[in-house]
Amino acid sequence: MKTRLGIAIGFSAFLVGRSYIEQLPGGKNIFAILAVPAFLICIIFWVYIILDLSNTIFNRIQEKRLRQIYTEYILNLTGNKYSIVRTLYDSPQHQARLKYNDTDVRDLMKKGIIELSQTNNVVLRHELNDPTVNFLLTSSALEVVENNSEKFKSNQSA
Repeated sequence: MKTRLGIAIGFSAFLVGRSYIEQLPGGKNIFAILAVPAFLICIIFWVYIILDLSNTIFNRIQEKRLRQIYTEYILNLTGNKYSIVRTLYDSPQHQARLKYNDTDVRDLMKKGIIELSQTNNVVLRHELNDPTVNFLLTSSALEVVENNSEKFKSNQSA
């Protein structure tokens, strides 16, 4: 981006400085030869710069919108999903053992609210079909819950 901007400004300065360049010895010939390529290069690089800026703005707006949808989803949790998030938030290190095959746990995993902990213990034989494993709140979900902690206090129910 900086290189493109430098090139665009340099060639634009060349085109704007036409009167000064033509006053130099042989300046009219130099400007006549280089004016069209400089003009084309200016157009190309300024278009790229405008496209980069609009793409950056669009991506920021999109990220903000997705973040807002994510936050609204967490704040509108009810029932078992709400109690899972509240349990994880209230527990030490924001992690707890949950049933891996629970549909609510799977949905929260898919939405990026909880994730598997790296410190999972060995599955016991009687838990082979539906093991309990350590889950923890993701950092983005923890940030949302902490910013809205009044909704997730222990004494409040869904």
